[in-house]
Amino acid sequence: DGVPGAAGAAARRSEPDVIRPWGRAPRAGMEVSRGGGARRGEEEEEGGEVSLREWLDRPARAVEAPECLHVFRQVAEAVADAHAQGVAVGSARPSCFVVSPPFARVAFIESASGSDASGSDASEDADHDAEPPRQGDGAGRAGEDRSEKGFPLKSVLAMELNWYTSPEEADDSGGGATFASDVYRLGVLLFELFCSFETLEEKMRAMANLRYRVLPPQLLLKWPKEASFCQLMMHPVPDTRPKMRFMSVIYI
Repeated sequence: DGVPGAAGAAARRSEPDVIRPWGRAPRAGMEVSRGGGARRGEEEEEGGEVSLREWLDRPARAVEAPECLHVFRQVAEAVADAHAQGVAVGSARPSCFVVSPPFARVAFIESASGSDASGSDASEDADHDAEPPRQGDGAGRAGEDRSEKGFPLKSVLAMELNWYTSPEEADDSGGGATFASDVYRLGVLLFELFCSFETLEEKMRAMANLRYRVLPPQLLLKWPKEASFCQLMMHPVPDTRPKMRFMSVIYI
């Protein structure tokens, strides 16, 4: 806005093709408030960054729509940027990202081992039996069992890879990540962001049902828009899932 004539058009064309369905993220120095607006942080939270996995599984985590969408948007933009370069990410899972307080800034901590894509999809060799990546000291010490701060981390990490594996990847042991499977993973992430669980058993049941796109009633009632978008991204037919460059239009 404010860039006149041809210069404005050129500036708009130069913007990266990323998802922006929920408006602008809070500016630096602002944090999302419970009321859905933004307020200035008075002081930094104690402690450093934690893995997105630990952040999601905080005990009694309150689901704040602006905060959840802010986190999702950052991960989705990272995936969109990779797709724009012809690369399937393959590791867009919570254990591969860190969140920095107090503004919920998200950063990718694992080098994407994606491969070039000449068409609509890309492939990479993936070992679905491999252990989840180990985090660095600043990423939440993934090797530790933190049952006193949330769900047992080792147990969750062991299951996360299955949760974030698309049906076509599970059926094809020799296949790898594609653009469509990345979109599937974003659907799983959106579900986790908008669902908070009291026990690990409750979460495991919900994640097992999610495999069949069966969502909890409370999610359907409270967040119907996000629930429908989640189901669309997790469609069992890969070609039916939205492409990253069109996700904003479809969502709106």
